[in-house]
Amino acid sequence: MCIVVFAGGEDYEVMEGITKFVVNLHAKSCAYQAWEISGLPCKHAAACIARKRANLEEYCDEYYSKETYLRAHGGIIHPIFDENMWLPGNHEPVEPPSLRRLPGRPKKNRRRELDELAPGSQSRERQTLVKCRTPNFQLAHVKRIKMMGSFLTRGLAMVFGYAYPAYECYKTVEKNKPEIEQLRFWCQYWILVAVLTVCERVGDTFISWVPMYSEAKVAFFIYLWYPKTKGTTYVYDSFFRPYLSKHETEIDRNLLELRTRAGDIAVLYWEKAANYGQTRVFEILQYFASQSTSRPRPAQVSIDQDK
Repeated sequence: MCIVVFAGGEDYEVMEGITKFVVNLHAKSCAYQAWEISGLPCKHAAACIARKRANLEEYCDEYYSKETYLRAHGGIIHPIFDENMWLPGNHEPVEPPSLRRLPGRPKKNRRRELDELAPGSQSRERQTLVKCRTPNFQLAHVKRIKMMGSFLTRGLAMVFGYAYPAYECYKTVEKNKPEIEQLRFWCQYWILVAVLTVCERVGDTFISWVPMYSEAKVAFFIYLWYPKTKGTTYVYDSFFRPYLSKHETEIDRNLLELRTRAGDIAVLYWEKAANYGQTRVFEILQYFASQSTSRPRPAQVSIDQDK
């Protein structure tokens, strides 16, 4: 994935993995140098053009245009005679160069590159150096580190966001005389966690790419239940409860309408399914009845044969 940073004018900085590329749309150049070679915008240039919301075809070389194609094939290719009808020339025929065998035993193996190992080589140090110099290995190494970091942050979110608060809530509930304030605190906490989970599932496509998002979520979970901060009370009383109290009547009305519509739709589809089932069963019974009346009885056939 390419991250584009606008530098000013027609200059952009594109980050791909851990590598930075400088792109200039006006000069049609990119540090990757694929744009200059092929005449077509590379993936870094395409990301900058998409961020600028410009037309990608305007940055392609003119040799890829329809006008250039028609101009190149607009001339006439004149026909020529068969080779047997050609007039003989005064020049000597061109012969291939004579082959000269080099001294020594001829080589059977091809020439290898400087960083290419011979078949069957067991040099681990050499293999490691060759792999580290390739960009694909570096990119795979970075992806592996990111995957391990993502796995670690998810595990921390499960522990500090769900497992530990659930255990504290269990201890509060199982007390002989549970404190109302503690029960109220943990109820508010789970309400906020439920709202956060729903919002995360809905907007995961838009917020998952934000840097340090998982780490910020873990820090927010700890901020909510940590004894010295107890951010649950502040977030609930300052943001969640005022908003929900303001729209509570509207939410209840919408839920009631949704329940009514859902019940009506369920009844309608149930009636349609019942009518369809009755029609199909009646057709099957009619089919079996018609088959039984059209088939002759074996006893009558034998009597007719005797007569």
